[in-house]
Amino acid sequence: MTVAGNGPNADTDADPFTAFPDALATTYDLALSHLRTLGDRPVSRAATPAEMATALDEPLPEHGCRPADAVTEWLRRADKGIVAGSGPRFFGFVNGGTTPAALAGDWLAAALDQNAGLWSMSPAAAQTELMVLRWLKELFGLPPAWEGAVTSGATMANLVGLAAARQWVGGKLGFDPAQDGLGGHPVIPVVSSTEIHASAVKALGTLGLGRGTIHRVPAIGGAIDLDALDRTLAGIPGPVIVVGNAGEVNTGAFDDLDALANRCAIHADGAWLHVDAAFGLFAAASPRFAHLTHGIERADSVAADAHKWLNVPYDGGFAFVRDGASLRAAFDATGSYLAAAPGAGWNPLSHVPEMSRRFRALSYWCALRADGR
Repeated sequence: MTVAGNGPNADTDADPFTAFPDALATTYDLALSHLRTLGDRPVSRAATPAEMATALDEPLPEHGCRPADAVTEWLRRADKGIVAGSGPRFFGFVNGGTTPAALAGDWLAAALDQNAGLWSMSPAAAQTELMVLRWLKELFGLPPAWEGAVTSGATMANLVGLAAARQWVGGKLGFDPAQDGLGGHPVIPVVSSTEIHASAVKALGTLGLGRGTIHRVPAIGGAIDLDALDRTLAGIPGPVIVVGNAGEVNTGAFDDLDALANRCAIHADGAWLHVDAAFGLFAAASPRFAHLTHGIERADSVAADAHKWLNVPYDGGFAFVRDGASLRAAFDATGSYLAAAPGAGWNPLSHVPEMSRRFRALSYWCALRADGR
């Protein structure tokens, strides 16, 4: 492989900045062609692993090529495996599309290449993310004081909310999960319906709370059985995490969030209500369907996707947490190079697992600014 100014390939030896116009113009044409034909492209691809390996597998190239040629070659070779998941005829999963503003914002974010981890790394990225979070809280009627962050999707948003929940329950039980670990300490109980989404289960496993230890309460019509929940909570005397659903993935069912909040409020030693609202949270923005999310403002944490109803490019999500101290305790990081400069704003890395982060919030900002409420 050659590097600019050090090899036999004239195309890759040239000043790399001279290749940008050609590469970006080629990519623009290819992307626009894809978007214009999206409604006619296959929504299901039967390409086998062997076929895709034949199309793409090759040794590491010894020499480079024009950046525009690399993009064109990949698209030609991979086309058989590209699914029109954002097209108007795709109903296989709960996929969103991509609005023009969101796509443009995503492209610009890649070109700007900002690290959205620290204020000092990009004040523009940090402040944009704060603004996006404020707009989303206003859109959904969530308390303005809640803290949060942009994430890679609802899986990571669930992890963020449940990490804060773990921190809060651990404090109730007399230890600091982030600092001390879970070994040798009381089990942190988690209660949800049998319809808990796989992403929340995955997050619980990642956090060491256990996939197999969840108290799974029966559901009626996709929503948690409140009488069965009462019996389950009665058998758990200490603090507990309750996971509710706002838009169950198979049926679209919503748990009675107000009823869940009532039960959490009276549970002995307290309960943290986390709501997995991957796509259901957007019902709060609709006068016709807002009643489905009634009570979500009483939750302690909420997770949602942005690449569904907000229609930003994959991947995108966001999390909100009532108790900012628990959120920051779960994710804060220390290091001489991470120290906040005097007068600096917030540091997003204290709200999410990642330290280096893509500037996802720009596509959100563009989508919200272009479409409005």
